[in-house]
Amino acid sequence: MAKIYSEELRAQVLEFLAAGGRPVEAIRRFGVKRAIVYVWRKQAKAGRKKPLPKGRKRRNDVVDAAELTDYVEAHPRLNTAEIGEYFGVDGATIRARLRQVDYTSKGGLRPSFLVEERVAKIR
Repeated sequence: MAKIYSEELRAQVLEFLAAGGRPVEAIRRFGVKRAIVYVWRKQAKAGRKKPLPKGRKRRNDVVDAAELTDYVEAHPRLNTAEIGEYFGVDGATIRARLRQVDYTSKGGLRPSFLVEERVAKIR
């Protein structure tokens, strides 16, 4: 698992490098991995002094829920990959967004309450 370094340490390493310190010296002095020093230096040269936020990036908010449900109702036989092509995202994003708006893919895409009604009729 990757070690997480503090922003303060990152700032100290970048300050040391900006003052003319060598990356090898920074590795020894601050106890960071070799690769991370070079990554930080490259990012600093590109203008990024702070790390990117951690965590998985979700694109579910890219697809509007109302537009998605309207499209699914208009095209009930399409699979999630085909729907994803229309919205410019992958099928996994469509599946995640459909779960959020309470749709299921059992027997074709439909609101989960319809599936529950069908199951209740069978029982």
